[in-house]
Amino acid sequence: MGKQQKNILIIFTETAKKAQESTSSPYNFVEEIGVSTLDPTVEVSYTFYNKLVFSIVNGKAKVYDRKNAKDLKDFDLVYFRKWSTQSEEAVSTALYLQKHGVKFVDTEVLQVRPGSKLSQYFLYWANDLPVPDTLYASPGILVDVYKENAEDFRLPIIVKKRVSRKGHDNHLLNSAKELEELSAAHPEYEYLIQNFVPNDFDYRVFVCGYEVGLMVKRSRKDDSTHLNNYSAGGTGELMDLATIPQKLKDDSVSAARALHREVAGVDMIINKETGEHILLEVNKSPQINTMVFGEEHSRVMREFLLREVNS
Repeated sequence: MGKQQKNILIIFTETAKKAQESTSSPYNFVEEIGVSTLDPTVEVSYTFYNKLVFSIVNGKAKVYDRKNAKDLKDFDLVYFRKWSTQSEEAVSTALYLQKHGVKFVDTEVLQVRPGSKLSQYFLYWANDLPVPDTLYASPGILVDVYKENAEDFRLPIIVKKRVSRKGHDNHLLNSAKELEELSAAHPEYEYLIQNFVPNDFDYRVFVCGYEVGLMVKRSRKDDSTHLNNYSAGGTGELMDLATIPQKLKDDSVSAARALHREVAGVDMIINKETGEHILLEVNKSPQINTMVFGEEHSRVMREFLLREVNS
Protein backbone atom coordinates (compact mmCIF):
# COMPACT_ATOMS: atom_id res chain seq x y z
CA MET A 1 0.00 0.00 0.00
CA GLY A 2 1.46 3.37 -1.08
CA LYS A 3 2.09 6.39 1.09
CA GLN A 4 -0.81 8.72 1.69
CA GLN A 5 -0.76 12.00 -0.24
CA LYS A 6 0.36 14.97 1.87
CA ASN A 7 -0.25 18.66 1.11
CA ILE A 8 1.87 21.65 2.11
CA LEU A 9 0.73 25.26 1.69
CA ILE A 10 3.14 28.21 1.65
CA ILE A 11 1.56 31.65 2.15
CA PHE A 12 3.28 34.68 0.62
CA THR A 13 2.72 38.43 0.78
CA GLU A 14 1.42 40.55 -2.09
CA THR A 15 4.98 41.92 -2.51
CA ALA A 16 6.18 38.45 -3.45
CA LYS A 17 3.31 38.12 -5.90
CA LYS A 18 4.51 41.20 -7.75
CA ALA A 19 8.03 39.79 -8.02
CA GLN A 20 7.04 37.00 -10.39
CA GLU A 21 10.30 37.09 -12.34
CA SER A 22 12.62 37.24 -9.34
CA THR A 23 14.30 34.29 -7.69
CA SER A 24 12.18 34.98 -4.60
CA SER A 25 8.90 34.68 -6.47
CA PRO A 26 6.50 32.08 -5.04
CA TYR A 27 6.83 29.82 -8.09
CA ASN A 28 10.64 29.86 -8.06
CA PHE A 29 10.71 29.44 -4.29
CA VAL A 30 8.60 26.28 -4.48
CA GLU A 31 10.59 24.95 -7.43
CA GLU A 32 13.95 25.57 -5.75
CA ILE A 33 12.91 23.77 -2.56
CA GLY A 34 11.95 20.80 -4.68
CA VAL A 35 10.01 18.92 -1.99
CA SER A 36 8.02 16.96 -4.55
CA THR A 37 11.19 15.72 -6.28
CA LEU A 38 12.35 14.15 -3.01
CA ASP A 39 8.94 12.73 -2.12
CA PRO A 40 6.38 12.55 -4.94
CA THR A 41 3.60 11.86 -2.45
CA VAL A 42 3.96 15.41 -1.12
CA GLU A 43 2.37 18.25 -3.07
CA VAL A 44 3.36 21.87 -2.41
CA SER A 45 0.97 24.72 -3.18
CA TYR A 46 1.27 28.43 -2.59
CA THR A 47 -1.10 31.30 -2.06
CA PHE A 48 -1.16 34.89 -0.80
CA TYR A 49 -2.55 36.43 2.36
CA ASN A 50 -4.89 38.60 0.31
CA LYS A 51 -6.43 35.47 -1.23
CA LEU A 52 -7.62 34.18 2.14
CA VAL A 53 -11.24 34.50 3.25
CA PHE A 54 -12.04 34.42 6.97
CA SER A 55 -15.49 33.61 8.30
CA ILE A 56 -17.27 32.60 11.47
CA VAL A 57 -20.90 31.54 11.04
CA ASN A 58 -23.06 30.00 13.76
CA GLY A 59 -19.96 29.38 15.87
CA LYS A 60 -18.08 27.59 13.08
CA ALA A 61 -14.94 29.21 11.70
CA LYS A 62 -13.34 28.81 8.30
CA VAL A 63 -10.23 30.09 6.56
CA TYR A 64 -10.56 29.50 2.83
CA ASP A 65 -7.91 29.90 0.14
CA ARG A 66 -9.54 31.28 -3.00
CA LYS A 67 -6.44 30.65 -5.13
CA ASN A 68 -6.41 26.89 -4.50
CA ALA A 69 -10.14 26.63 -3.69
CA LYS A 70 -9.39 24.82 -0.45
CA ASP A 71 -10.07 25.11 3.28
CA LEU A 72 -6.76 25.56 5.12
CA LYS A 73 -7.63 22.85 7.63
CA ASP A 74 -7.38 20.36 4.76
CA PHE A 75 -3.64 20.93 4.37
CA ASP A 76 -1.15 18.86 6.35
CA LEU A 77 1.36 21.67 6.89
CA VAL A 78 1.20 25.44 6.43
CA TYR A 79 4.26 27.68 6.22
CA PHE A 80 3.80 31.39 6.92
CA ARG A 81 6.31 33.18 4.69
CA LYS A 82 7.30 36.76 5.68
CA TRP A 83 4.17 37.15 7.74
CA SER A 84 5.12 40.20 9.85
CA THR A 85 3.46 42.64 7.44
CA GLN A 86 0.33 40.45 7.41
CA SER A 87 0.31 39.55 11.09
CA GLU A 88 -3.47 39.86 11.51
CA GLU A 89 -4.16 37.35 8.75
CA ALA A 90 -1.32 35.13 9.96
CA VAL A 91 -2.34 34.95 13.63
CA SER A 92 -6.02 34.42 12.72
CA THR A 93 -4.99 31.55 10.46
CA ALA A 94 -2.65 30.10 13.07
CA LEU A 95 -5.43 30.08 15.69
CA TYR A 96 -7.69 28.32 13.19
CA LEU A 97 -5.06 25.71 12.32
CA GLN A 98 -4.16 25.10 15.96
CA LYS A 99 -7.81 24.49 16.83
CA HIS A 100 -8.02 21.91 14.03
CA GLY A 101 -4.72 20.23 14.89
CA VAL A 102 -2.94 21.24 11.66
CA LYS A 103 0.83 21.76 11.82
CA PHE A 104 2.24 25.17 10.88
CA VAL A 105 5.51 27.07 10.95
CA ASP A 106 6.68 29.35 12.34
CA THR A 107 4.78 28.82 15.57
CA GLU A 108 6.15 32.22 16.56
CA VAL A 109 3.04 33.58 14.84
CA LEU A 110 1.04 32.68 17.93
CA GLN A 111 3.18 35.04 20.02
CA VAL A 112 1.64 38.00 18.19
CA ARG A 113 -0.95 39.89 20.23
CA PRO A 114 -4.26 39.97 18.36
CA GLY A 115 -4.43 43.60 17.34
CA SER A 116 -7.71 43.96 15.49
CA LYS A 117 -11.28 42.72 15.55
CA LEU A 118 -10.40 40.00 13.01
CA SER A 119 -7.75 38.20 15.05
CA GLN A 120 -9.60 38.84 18.30
CA TYR A 121 -12.75 37.16 16.97
CA PHE A 122 -10.70 34.13 15.98
CA LEU A 123 -9.11 34.13 19.44
CA TYR A 124 -12.55 34.25 21.10
CA TRP A 125 -13.79 31.50 18.76
CA ALA A 126 -10.76 29.34 19.64
CA ASN A 127 -11.74 29.78 23.29
CA ASP A 128 -15.34 28.68 22.59
CA LEU A 129 -16.83 32.11 23.22
CA PRO A 130 -19.94 33.36 21.37
CA VAL A 131 -18.99 35.83 18.62
CA PRO A 132 -20.93 37.58 15.85
CA ASP A 133 -21.18 35.95 12.43
CA THR A 134 -18.20 37.60 10.72
CA LEU A 135 -16.73 37.71 7.21
CA TYR A 136 -13.40 39.22 6.20
CA ALA A 137 -11.47 39.44 2.96
CA SER A 138 -8.95 41.92 1.59
CA PRO A 139 -10.42 45.17 0.20
CA GLY A 140 -9.93 44.17 -3.43
CA ILE A 141 -12.14 41.11 -3.20
CA LEU A 142 -14.50 41.92 -0.30
CA VAL A 143 -17.57 42.75 -2.40
CA ASP A 144 -17.20 39.57 -4.49
CA VAL A 145 -16.64 37.49 -1.36
CA TYR A 146 -19.76 38.95 0.24
CA LYS A 147 -21.84 38.02 -2.82
CA GLU A 148 -20.42 34.51 -2.70
CA ASN A 149 -21.44 34.24 0.97
CA ALA A 150 -24.70 36.20 0.82
CA GLU A 151 -26.67 33.17 1.98
CA ASP A 152 -24.89 33.32 5.35
CA PHE A 153 -24.78 37.13 5.57
CA ARG A 154 -28.25 38.39 4.83
CA LEU A 155 -29.29 42.02 4.80
CA PRO A 156 -29.11 44.21 6.74
CA ILE A 157 -25.43 43.78 7.50
CA ILE A 158 -22.98 45.58 9.76
CA VAL A 159 -19.79 46.76 8.05
CA LYS A 160 -17.02 48.02 10.32
CA LYS A 161 -13.31 48.74 9.99
CA ARG A 162 -11.00 46.00 11.13
CA VAL A 163 -9.42 48.49 13.52
CA SER A 164 -11.77 51.10 15.00
CA ARG A 165 -13.08 52.34 18.32
CA LYS A 166 -16.08 54.12 19.85
CA GLY A 167 -18.36 53.01 17.02
CA HIS A 168 -16.46 54.95 14.36
CA ASP A 169 -16.70 53.59 10.79
CA ASN A 170 -19.49 51.25 11.83
CA HIS A 171 -22.26 51.10 9.21
CA LEU A 172 -25.65 49.41 8.93
CA LEU A 173 -26.17 48.62 5.24
CA ASN A 174 -29.34 47.46 3.55
CA SER A 175 -28.10 46.44 0.11
CA ALA A 176 -25.13 45.05 -1.77
CA LYS A 177 -25.02 48.31 -3.71
CA GLU A 178 -24.41 50.22 -0.47
CA LEU A 179 -21.49 47.89 0.25
CA GLU A 180 -20.09 48.50 -3.24
CA GLU A 181 -20.36 52.27 -2.75
CA LEU A 182 -18.72 52.16 0.67
CA SER A 183 -15.86 49.99 -0.62
CA ALA A 184 -15.38 52.25 -3.65
CA ALA A 185 -15.31 55.34 -1.44
CA HIS A 186 -12.65 53.84 0.86
CA PRO A 187 -10.69 51.26 -1.18
CA GLU A 188 -7.89 51.32 1.39
CA TYR A 189 -10.09 50.40 4.36
CA GLU A 190 -10.10 46.86 5.71
CA TYR A 191 -13.71 46.05 6.52
CA LEU A 192 -15.40 43.26 8.42
CA ILE A 193 -18.93 42.23 7.48
CA GLN A 194 -21.23 40.95 10.20
CA ASN A 195 -24.80 39.83 10.49
CA PHE A 196 -26.88 42.42 12.28
CA VAL A 197 -27.91 41.27 15.77
CA PRO A 198 -31.43 42.49 16.59
CA ASN A 199 -31.15 44.25 19.94
CA ASP A 200 -32.52 46.93 22.23
CA PHE A 201 -29.35 47.38 24.28
CA ASP A 202 -25.92 45.98 25.09
CA TYR A 203 -23.81 45.56 28.22
CA ARG A 204 -20.46 47.09 29.11
CA VAL A 205 -18.94 44.64 31.59
CA PHE A 206 -16.13 46.11 33.68
CA VAL A 207 -13.67 43.33 34.51
CA CYS A 208 -10.97 43.89 37.15
CA GLY A 209 -8.60 41.14 38.23
CA TYR A 210 -10.62 38.63 36.18
CA GLU A 211 -13.72 39.40 38.22
CA VAL A 212 -16.84 41.25 37.10
CA GLY A 213 -16.77 44.54 39.02
CA LEU A 214 -19.91 46.10 37.59
CA MET A 215 -22.07 46.17 34.50
CA VAL A 216 -23.80 49.00 32.65
CA LYS A 217 -26.73 48.50 30.33
CA ARG A 218 -26.32 50.83 27.33
CA SER A 219 -29.29 51.84 25.17
CA ARG A 220 -29.29 53.84 21.93
CA LYS A 221 -30.66 57.35 21.94
CA ASP A 222 -33.26 56.68 19.22
CA ASP A 223 -33.83 54.78 15.97
CA SER A 224 -31.58 57.13 14.00
CA THR A 225 -28.62 54.88 14.90
CA HIS A 226 -27.94 51.20 15.47
CA LEU A 227 -25.20 51.98 18.00
CA ASN A 228 -25.62 51.87 21.78
CA ASN A 229 -22.25 53.51 22.49
CA TYR A 230 -22.02 56.57 24.72
CA SER A 231 -20.08 58.23 21.91
CA ALA A 232 -23.17 57.79 19.72
CA GLY A 233 -25.45 59.35 22.33
CA GLY A 234 -26.40 56.17 24.18
CA THR A 235 -27.54 56.21 27.80
CA GLY A 236 -26.48 53.94 30.66
CA GLU A 237 -28.15 52.06 33.51
CA LEU A 238 -26.17 50.46 36.33
CA MET A 239 -27.16 46.81 36.70
CA ASP A 240 -27.62 44.60 39.74
CA LEU A 241 -25.09 41.81 39.08
CA ALA A 242 -27.34 39.28 40.82
CA THR A 243 -29.87 39.67 37.99
CA ILE A 244 -27.35 38.88 35.23
CA PRO A 245 -26.97 35.29 33.94
CA GLN A 246 -23.83 33.65 35.31
CA LYS A 247 -22.82 32.41 31.83
CA LEU A 248 -22.67 35.98 30.53
CA LYS A 249 -20.45 37.02 33.42
CA ASP A 250 -18.24 33.94 33.04
CA ASP A 251 -17.83 34.54 29.30
CA SER A 252 -16.89 38.17 29.97
CA VAL A 253 -14.11 37.06 32.30
CA SER A 254 -12.97 34.35 29.85
CA ALA A 255 -12.78 36.93 27.06
CA ALA A 256 -10.58 39.19 29.19
CA ARG A 257 -8.38 36.21 30.11
CA ALA A 258 -7.96 35.24 26.46
CA LEU A 259 -6.30 38.62 25.85
CA HIS A 260 -4.48 38.67 29.23
CA ARG A 261 -6.29 41.86 30.20
CA GLU A 262 -6.82 42.02 33.94
CA VAL A 263 -8.55 45.37 33.46
CA ALA A 264 -10.99 45.39 30.55
CA GLY A 265 -14.26 46.73 29.29
CA VAL A 266 -16.11 43.79 27.70
CA ASP A 267 -18.97 44.60 25.33
CA MET A 268 -21.77 42.02 25.18
CA ILE A 269 -24.87 42.39 23.03
CA ILE A 270 -28.13 40.53 23.65
CA ASN A 271 -30.05 39.08 20.70
CA LYS A 272 -33.60 40.15 21.54
CA GLU A 273 -35.08 37.32 19.45
CA THR A 274 -33.14 34.49 21.10
CA GLY A 275 -32.00 36.03 24.40
CA GLU A 276 -28.43 34.84 23.70
CA HIS A 277 -25.45 37.03 24.49
CA ILE A 278 -22.74 37.68 21.90
CA LEU A 279 -19.25 39.04 22.53
CA LEU A 280 -18.48 42.18 20.53
CA GLU A 281 -15.08 43.20 21.84
CA VAL A 282 -12.75 43.52 24.82
CA ASN A 283 -11.52 47.06 25.32
CA LYS A 284 -8.15 47.63 26.95
CA SER A 285 -7.71 50.59 29.29
CA PRO A 286 -11.44 51.35 29.36
CA GLN A 287 -12.55 54.77 30.53
CA ILE A 288 -13.05 54.74 34.28
CA ASN A 289 -13.36 58.07 36.09
CA THR A 290 -14.42 60.01 32.98
CA MET A 291 -17.25 57.76 31.83
CA VAL A 292 -20.87 57.23 32.88
CA PHE A 293 -20.93 55.97 36.49
CA GLY A 294 -17.35 57.13 36.86
CA GLU A 295 -17.51 57.08 40.66
CA GLU A 296 -18.60 53.44 40.70
CA HIS A 297 -15.92 52.44 38.16
CA SER A 298 -13.29 54.28 40.20
CA ARG A 299 -14.33 52.40 43.34
CA VAL A 300 -14.00 49.02 41.61
CA MET A 301 -10.61 49.99 40.18
CA ARG A 302 -9.40 51.30 43.56
CA GLU A 303 -10.41 48.09 45.35
CA PHE A 304 -8.69 45.98 42.67
CA LEU A 305 -5.40 47.91 42.88
CA LEU A 306 -5.40 47.65 46.68
CA ARG A 307 -6.00 43.90 46.50
CA GLU A 308 -3.15 43.51 44.03
CA VAL A 309 -0.59 45.56 45.94
CA ASN A 310 -1.41 43.82 49.23
CA SER A 311 -1.58 40.26 47.95
